[in-house]
Amino acid sequence: MSTTKVQGDMIDVDAATVAVVAVGDKFNFLDITDSLVKEDTVQGIVDLVPAGGAWNLIGTSVASSSASLTITGLNSTYDTYAVALADIVPATDTALGWIRFGDSSGIDTGAADYGWGHYGGLVDNTTAGFVGSEDNSDAQILCTHTTGAGSAAGEGFGAMLYLTSPSDGTTLSMITGTTATANPTVADFYNGQLFGVRRNVITMDRILFQFSTGNIASGRMTVWGIAHA
Repeated sequence: MSTTKVQGDMIDVDAATVAVVAVGDKFNFLDITDSLVKEDTVQGIVDLVPAGGAWNLIGTSVASSSASLTITGLNSTYDTYAVALADIVPATDTALGWIRFGDSSGIDTGAADYGWGHYGGLVDNTTAGFVGSEDNSDAQILCTHTTGAGSAAGEGFGAMLYLTSPSDGTTLSMITGTTATANPTVADFYNGQLFGVRRNVITMDRILFQFSTGNIASGRMTVWGIAHA
């Protein structure tokens, strides 16, 4: 049996103490494919496990002519959650995008469960300007422009949003972030700031995206929990 020589000045594992790993530190590893001890130098953050503030995947859901996208598993582990809606295309042209929250009993759809508002820039074929819309008593949070998202090539919807209340929080379940809607059928390209709220306190553990009519032809929703320590 062949053996690999270990240098005498290498650390004694049994006597090792906890130390902070820093950029530039060197480590020796045994490569079992050629039985050689090899040296690696820590290059930076890619080599290190983050000490805090990491984005931890909660769930992701891909649409393929889907009625809705739902991510569960939100809880009190994280105080903030990030929600990405990427490359979302409706099956039906000019469909409105909706967000809803829920708990262990399911998704909330009551006629006055939500309030929302979004404000931002609107650009069409001839003009540009600032627009806004809101509703303080609705069955969902509207997240596209009020003309809806287009379904033709190049059209659709996307957003980067943040849930700012944990499931055990004292505030209402709130979501905020930025959105982008493309619908040249009605000459609209819209980017905006979204705010939405569940009007009563719930132990929220899930979030849903769907269109007001028709399916989600394609796209992805992903949720991460953002660690604070």
